[in-house]
Amino acid sequence: MNYSIALLITGILFVQYSLAQNPKDYISGFFYKMDISAYQGGEYQFTARAKSDTLSPHAGSYLYVRMDGEKDNLLSYQGSETPIQKHQWETYSIRGKINKKATSILVGGQCLFQGKYFFDDFVLKVRTKNGPWKDFNLPNSDFGVNQKNHPSQRFTLPEQCTVSVQEIADKTKPLVVDASQIIIHGFNDQVGKYLSCRNVTFYYETYGEGEPLLLLHGNAQSIKDYAAQIPVLAKKYKVIAVDTRGHGKSTEDGTPLSYDLFAEDMLAFIDHLKIEKVNVLGWSDGGNTALIMAMKAPEKISKLAIMGANLYNDKTSVLPEINSQLRKRIKAIEKKNLADTFEGRLLYLLRDEPNINPEDLTKIDCPTLVMVGENDYFFKSHTRLIAEKINNAQLVVFIDGTHEEPIKNPDRFNATVLSFLEEKKVN
Repeated sequence: MNYSIALLITGILFVQYSLAQNPKDYISGFFYKMDISAYQGGEYQFTARAKSDTLSPHAGSYLYVRMDGEKDNLLSYQGSETPIQKHQWETYSIRGKINKKATSILVGGQCLFQGKYFFDDFVLKVRTKNGPWKDFNLPNSDFGVNQKNHPSQRFTLPEQCTVSVQEIADKTKPLVVDASQIIIHGFNDQVGKYLSCRNVTFYYETYGEGEPLLLLHGNAQSIKDYAAQIPVLAKKYKVIAVDTRGHGKSTEDGTPLSYDLFAEDMLAFIDHLKIEKVNVLGWSDGGNTALIMAMKAPEKISKLAIMGANLYNDKTSVLPEINSQLRKRIKAIEKKNLADTFEGRLLYLLRDEPNINPEDLTKIDCPTLVMVGENDYFFKSHTRLIAEKINNAQLVVFIDGTHEEPIKNPDRFNATVLSFLEEKKVN
């Protein structure tokens, strides 16, 4: 198992934050891995001193203990119940049972979002069932040896995040995880701006230089869901990532939701930015919106790339199990009298829209890339219909891909989009 990925996933359990953004963008951490098989069925106690200099209310660090069995399969995970956010040193402790099938124990810390995080005095005590407590040797516990390459330790660091051992005023030498410079897309105050039009305020972030490329996210998503795309695309394009009406940091005014409404919003949005012609990448609902934009104002769209879009919702387009789940979610919100909330209205939007006539796709006259995962929510025949009705369209079906291709396989997705935008052969 890839421990870095496993730790990222388990760390999310402690964050009241959308899971869509790739966690590697905002979680940093480290761990020790050691053989614990001699103490199966016993107990452990992991203690460390820590403090945090956080830069946002949701930032903080956590201690954790994880048990793995044979083949590194996860058996248990126990972490701090609340984030460590205090600026003063305090001692924190986690105590629990050692799984009877555990072969490895991992102890460490995770740091979420922006800040500087300090750790020191790591102590692990273990005992067999009803036996005496013993200190368990933590190799390189003072991080005196090159902390990134020591065989017992591993680090997971986002871009712009560093780790070091620093001597501070009280002569201690704690481990310092400096995540103060990481970029959290969708919450980047350095580039984020607001634009008011059509009775609502849109939040957007701009990255890079070159031809403008507008990114449109899906239902109940926001800018952060393109976190794996923005840094790559911004190397060659001026990326404009926007939270659509009511999503993320953008407001809404109660107007009945429709993809036509979203499309008119975005056409007005690019007009306000004085962009005469724009490339558009739309994923899921963003793809539906992008199609309508290109039909309504073909003269404003240079190139169009859509992922996991649909023309309508019926038995020929959407997998039955997806609509079954949707009906259950709608029934649940109606039972709680939440049907009139924005969340409820988004679910009705998924059920009742879009309503695009396939023949109207002939109005789109720009180069178009139509993408879908092999195991997407939609029948491949429906996606093929979209591609066939658009002149000059290319179809890409991602083998073993899902609706979450931009997150789960970002390298493949990004390379496909860039090849299309640069008029290279798309595989």
